[in-house]
Amino acid sequence: MGTCHAQLAEAEAAINLGVIEAGAALFDETGARLGGKRFWLRVESTPRLTFYATHPKPGTEAMGALGVLPAFRGRAVHDGLTSCGRKMGTELAPLVRGLAARVSPTPR
Repeated sequence: MGTCHAQLAEAEAAINLGVIEAGAALFDETGARLGGKRFWLRVESTPRLTFYATHPKPGTEAMGALGVLPAFRGRAVHDGLTSCGRKMGTELAPLVRGLAARVSPTPR
């Protein structure tokens, strides 16, 4: 796994920078268990870029460790993540996802 991660480091950095520089992005997280341990899957995305990462804790601590949201200056959209604080957009993420699915030229 360490080798794969190292080989993807440049792509990961480019995706992170693309999300940071975007005018708007979606930020979300969900909890999961693996091997009896709880972890949090984070997703930070634009219409063209998606970054996934795991962290042992939810919310602000994970966002700080991943570095994208603290550097993000655009409009953050989420359907209820209070950790986004002042950067959080209106809570329309479910509506946006639904509309995007209806107008997307790519078959789902």
